[in-house]
Amino acid sequence: MHTKHALPLLLLAYSLTTGAQRQFVITGTMLNDSLCYSEATVKKVYLTHEVNSQEVVIDSATVMNKQFSFKGEAPEVVTPYTITGFDNGAVQLFLEPGDIVIQPFNAQYPSHAKVEGTLANNTIAEYQRLTDEMGKKGMQRLDSMKRGMSLGELANKMMMERYQWSANCANSFDLQAATMHFVCQHLNSPVVLYIIKNQLLQYFKPEIIESQLFSAIPAETRKHPIYKKLINLVRASNMQIGNPAPDVEGETPDGKTLSLSQLRGKYVLLDFWASWCAPCRREFAFIKRALKTTGDKAQFVVLSYSIDSKKKDWTDCITKNKIANDDWQHITTLKGWDSEALKLYNATSVPCTILISPKGNIVGYDLRGEQLINTVKRLKNGEQRHD
Repeated sequence: MHTKHALPLLLLAYSLTTGAQRQFVITGTMLNDSLCYSEATVKKVYLTHEVNSQEVVIDSATVMNKQFSFKGEAPEVVTPYTITGFDNGAVQLFLEPGDIVIQPFNAQYPSHAKVEGTLANNTIAEYQRLTDEMGKKGMQRLDSMKRGMSLGELANKMMMERYQWSANCANSFDLQAATMHFVCQHLNSPVVLYIIKNQLLQYFKPEIIESQLFSAIPAETRKHPIYKKLINLVRASNMQIGNPAPDVEGETPDGKTLSLSQLRGKYVLLDFWASWCAPCRREFAFIKRALKTTGDKAQFVVLSYSIDSKKKDWTDCITKNKIANDDWQHITTLKGWDSEALKLYNATSVPCTILISPKGNIVGYDLRGEQLINTVKRLKNGEQRHD
């Protein structure tokens, strides 16, 4: 009897223990609970999270005596969440196990709230203090510059604009240098991936970010889902022949997940198309000829990424045209023109094709019709090589 029930009891105990280890508690206190653009007060707040580019409400809490709290189980990876319910922004935080404390804040300016108590939130709070300090230094630099100017110079609007522009550039350079230093000191935290995405990408060349900064990020930090998105953003901003291609993934007709990177080691024709697109369908015959021409010698495969929004339209078109086999794979996210892969590759129309080398580098764009056939023939005969 005891043996029969031991395993289920152990599994239940493990489940309860694991759940307890991932518990979070968020507590917040408002110095002022008045809204910014009305005389009303904050009555309820909401814990939200972005899912497929849309904010989804995870939980809600009633505000009592200017205080509120949330409890629950944190996600497996440290992820940004927001607390909404205000009319002028939201509180930003990272949801992770532990006691997350939102320091007393003004409900009229929730984005200024400081969040601490757990590793990720302590790290971002430290970075916020750094940016506040750099902001004060910037104001001091501007004030010092003005004190050194004559009344005539201060009255000259054009001259003042030039001086202010110069001071703002100096302040920006200082902030980015300080940010880079901060990132290098906190490479073990997933928070730095978000700082790179939101702060550094706009100031440094993509190839510098990828070759210098990404190479220093520890393997454990690279496991975070945002790392792959960050790599894609960097590669998408520097797409040209010879450079690495952004990775894309989607669901196959049988419900499995397949990514471009899984086909590494072969030439891949990434083909954006849709079942309703007549020019796309006209390309099927050329793609079939290309696959037949190369055979196994050139190691050439096709990954067709559909921008359909209805699965039946997509799968019926594949079946009707007999375009699915081991060398012609199909994926989609069923998001239509909102497909993330389209944005990464800046594809504004279909059909759109990108040829990718066995090492994952871009070889060519918009290979269609006879041009595609001739290209794969050259690959087969060794007349065209890459990597």
